[in-house]
Formats: sequence, C-alpha cells, structure tokens
Amino acid sequence: MALKSAEFGVQSAEFRRIETIRVGSVECNAQNLAGMKHENLRLRTKQFALNVIKFCEGLPKDETGKTLGRQLLRSGCSVGANYRAACRAKSKADFISKMAIMLEEADQSAYWIELLQEAGKEAEIN
Repeated sequence: MALKSAEFGVQSAEFRRIETIRVGSVECNAQNLAGMKHENLRLRTKQFALNVIKFCEGLPKDETGKTLGRQLLRSGCSVGANYRAACRAKSKADFISKMAIMLEEADQSAYWIELLQEAGKEAEIN
C-alpha cells in the first residue's frame, strides 16, 4: 500500500507563522481552536497516536524505515501528550505555549510522513 499523508489526516503548514494543521479531521488554527470541544480533540489526538503506532509497526525494517519511523513515532505520539499538558496549563500564556508545542509536533509528524512518502517507503497496515 502506498503511503499517503491523507491516511493520517495530516497536512503540512508553513510554520513561519501558524496557519492551519489538520489532525484527523480536526483543523487546528488560532481562530477555531478556541471553539473546539476539549474531549473531541483529546480523543482525536489519541486516535492519531494510535494510527501512527500501527503505521510505524508496518514500515520496512531497513535503516531508513527504522530511523524515520522512530522520529514519526516520537512526534506523532507527542501531539496528544502535549494537548493534555496544555489542558493543565496554569495560565493563558502557558496554554498558548503548550499548544504551540503541540502544533510543532503535528507539523514534524507531517514532515516525517512526507519524507517516508518521497523516499518510497511503504507500510504494510493490517
């Protein structure tokens, strides 16, 4: 099966300024993030991490697959963990900072997926 970014529901964003990043079917940006229901995003970021885990387990066991898979696994699982940390923020500034970290991890995940795709790596997903 060919690797496609859409399978993860991640679209890369120009990160010089935060525009839009999709995690699953949720668009994250400054305008609509405030209106999202907490539990909805919490569940979607967890599902994203589970999808990343399943995908990484199916990557080729060559050096490239292992290295990029580990990077994707770290950043993909960090999205949900950082969202949960943001929900425990002590101030508005702390929340914004933690959400920015979450968005950076989502963007890094998109980057690793793009590299795997352009390198022609395919995952066997059961």
